Amino acid sequence: ESGIPDWSDNWLAYTPFDAVVLNGGDLAAMPPGVFAAIGDYLHAGGNVVLLGTTDLPAAWHATGTKKMHEGAEHDVGFGSCFTFDSDNPGVLNSQSVSRLREAVRESAFYWQGLPDEVGANATLPVVDNLKIPTRGIVIIMLLFIILIGPVNMIYLSRIKRRTWMLWTIPTISFATTLLVFAYSLLREGITPDTRIAGLTVLDQTTHRAATVGGEAFYCPLTPSGGLSFEYGTEATPLVHREWGSGTSREVDWTTSQHFAHGWVSSRVPAHFHLRKSETRRERIQIVNENGKLLVVNSLGANIKSLWIADADMNVYQADNIAAGEKSGLIHSGTQPMAKTGAKGILRDQGFAVSAHENSGVEGYLQPNTYVAVLDSNPFLENGLGSASRAKRTRSSAVVFGILSDDDKVGGAK
Repeated sequence: ESGIPDWSDNWLAYTPFDAVVLNGGDLAAMPPGVFAAIGDYLHAGGNVVLLGTTDLPAAWHATGTKKMHEGAEHDVGFGSCFTFDSDNPGVLNSQSVSRLREAVRESAFYWQGLPDEVGANATLPVVDNLKIPTRGIVIIMLLFIILIGPVNMIYLSRIKRRTWMLWTIPTISFATTLLVFAYSLLREGITPDTRIAGLTVLDQTTHRAATVGGEAFYCPLTPSGGLSFEYGTEATPLVHREWGSGTSREVDWTTSQHFAHGWVSSRVPAHFHLRKSETRRERIQIVNENGKLLVVNSLGANIKSLWIADADMNVYQADNIAAGEKSGLIHSGTQPMAKTGAKGILRDQGFAVSAHENSGVEGYLQPNTYVAVLDSNPFLENGLGSASRAKRTRSSAVVFGILSDDDKVGGAK
């Protein structure tokens, strides 16, 4: 059931909101596909309310729990799961109802706050310079005007061939067009630029990864193949939405999410907000070799910076760890227990957090978690596919990881 019904006057006498309400006793009988879909929705940032139970399914591993009067609020991925003892929502007190409304408003504000084309390019710039080469084009056009006008007429008058203007003017115009095209081609080339950034919650206990991120594209020529994303990726174009006529756009879901036509124009940045929840095997592993703590990078990308917090919030740090390699950990002090986690990073810094330098993501650590800044993003696919080029792709990621019992600093072997 999507949305909470108006069970009583004091419950929801206001606009609908984004939540799924379930009877906890029905989870066991739920078809596996439906249960998996609700779990994906929860991990990717949804709100789920379970009535008549205080137990979370094992697949919904909570990174933090807050007690409420009749139940509890659990942080699961980017989402929140509320559990209540009673299966009658009408008996919930005002504090519980207020917290539910607040959670839903936070979800709504996030989506309402997503930028359009202009704001998206400020959040996730794909190229350094989007300015039109005005000076070069003006010089070319000035030379064209002088050549096709006074120079052409004076020359043809001197040789007494004014009728040649019937072919000299089109020829000069065609040559100027080729010159402008060649100038643009030499300046930008034909290879598209791509920018990928994202924040991933990686639970090494359940092997579940929830990712929120963005992709930006700048194509000198409109890509003939469009953009393609996997079925499990929620791709939201960051465009200005208004009623009225405009450019037609096409999406084909036959074999994938194929944004076939109208989504990317030549020399105009295009941005997409992405969400996905999936099973992943990436991880870090902490080992103890002769009393020295080492970390093994199995995240599928090079680690630029890594911070790990143990159960007592003692923080260990390492930098520049290549994929598949290991490095020593240095104790860097004790962090105050802010306990804001990945949801705090997303709330404060947005989906393009990895695009910002010195973002201070280590300040969001929780007990038995880690934050890794990667120099590429193994969790988000490039929408251009084979049309993209590695040299023209800038990719980065922030991973907020939850350590399993075997991987915790105290359990390192």
